[in-house]
Amino acid sequence: MKSVTVCREASLSAVLRGGATGIVGVASAEMGGTVGCVLLCAIYNRRPWIAIKRTALFAGDNYSMIFSRDITADHVALVHAIASSVQEEKQRFPEPYLRSWQLTRLIATYLAGEILRADQAGENLLLNPELVRLQEEQVTKLIRKAVRFAAAAMSRRHDSHK
Repeated sequence: MKSVTVCREASLSAVLRGGATGIVGVASAEMGGTVGCVLLCAIYNRRPWIAIKRTALFAGDNYSMIFSRDITADHVALVHAIASSVQEEKQRFPEPYLRSWQLTRLIATYLAGEILRADQAGENLLLNPELVRLQEEQVTKLIRKAVRFAAAAMSRRHDSHK
């Protein structure tokens, strides 16, 4: 599992660059596998199609694009917070989508990131992920709202294709 090891090493580098402690350190440890790379790619690189094919994460310049020097432990913690919110709101997604939960989770996480970008507070959060530590309650509400909007959009799409 070379890809998991490489992602863990990159997450560790992000942790060290960000001086992670507390919630950020825990999130970084939990996001250290390939899933962490996939979700970072979906949120910060806005390219979930690369993330779908895990081997593509390590092809060419993709890896250095995902784990650039600008990615810190706070970025990893924010992505973890968004992914955790998607997991907590799982019941809001259409039943057929739950059968492919890994893919649904990836797309929902990507959509939540795009929804956050459409809002000034959300864009500020993505640009300043340290707010996860500093304003945890406000950030949690903002993320939950974006995830619920993503779930509703995916439900509407599903209903329109019945």
